[in-house]
Amino acid sequence: SYGTNVAITLSPPNDTLPQNASVTLTGLTPGTTYHFRATATNSIGTTEGADVEFTTLSTNAELSALTLSVGTLTPVFVGGTTAYTAGVSNATSSLTVTPSAADAHATLTVNGIAVTSGAASGLIPLSVGVTNIPVIVTAQDSVTTTTYTLAITRRSLYEDWALANGVTGTGSSVTGDFDLDGIPNLLEWAFGTDATQSSTHLVAAAGEILTERGGPTTIGP
Repeated sequence: SYGTNVAITLSPPNDTLPQNASVTLTGLTPGTTYHFRATATNSIGTTEGADVEFTTLSTNAELSALTLSVGTLTPVFVGGTTAYTAGVSNATSSLTVTPSAADAHATLTVNGIAVTSGAASGLIPLSVGVTNIPVIVTAQDSVTTTTYTLAITRRSLYEDWALANGVTGTGSSVTGDFDLDGIPNLLEWAFGTDATQSSTHLVAAAGEILTERGGPTTIGP
């Protein structure tokens, strides 16, 4: 039941001394165990050698899972998808990444540092804005690799405020005017006013003290 027989030419074809014999096998499947044996035949009869096995190296360089200590990946993780994004609050200054290899023989790095499959990486610092984190999977054959890219956005304090107050879409930038009340979002943020309620008097001054909606109270020189 070996399935395939490959003839080997000996030189000389008949002799009583040992000879080295070899054959090239093609079409093998990566990460698969194969059995083989040598069979010698002459006019007297046939002698079969012992069963020997070998396993081809795996070329699987995919992940079976990928999670963050903070934040949610978008899109939802799928092994064949290699680009992901996630957003975290301004208070989140670092996070860890936990990748799991689909093949037990593959090796992993996160941000250039080796990690064990299924274990968390070290803390990765996040600046305000986008931090790109590469996760590289190297297959058992040491040749095949797959790079997963995580684009982690650490929000600014303004972006946290805007998200909490429903200030999204058109007009949500710092210089925008989300509620079209004539007061830029930056001022509404600075004074803690309601960004979704339109008014022409959100922030007013009575003497040297701010009296309308807003947290701060400032006194002039």
